[in-house]
Amino acid sequence: MPEREQPAWAASLTAQHDAHHTPGYWRDLLRWIATSAAEARTVEALQRITVPTLWIAGEDDPCFELDQLLVMKRHIPGAELLLVNHAPHNVQRTHAHLVGPVIMDFLSRNDAARRP
Repeated sequence: MPEREQPAWAASLTAQHDAHHTPGYWRDLLRWIATSAAEARTVEALQRITVPTLWIAGEDDPCFELDQLLVMKRHIPGAELLLVNHAPHNVQRTHAHLVGPVIMDFLSRNDAARRP
């Protein structure tokens, strides 16, 4: 239980996620992440992903290792990766000036590809 083992982290998750959702939302989020990670542990599972995928990570993110991100990028067809140097987990907040334009470009390219 994060509340007992890592109370500061649990408090941080509460502050980051619950204010925008319902109380305890961060617990559901952690369960979803664990389930998703378990389901996508094989190269074959990654190769079955058919939706446009953009991975965004900070170099200093403790949640993902670079090797992990590279495996996902290489095996998800057409996947893209933005790795921001010296950035933390919440890179979209700390480096919005870099991340925002990349997201907008990705969305516009993929939206245009779906149009008839």
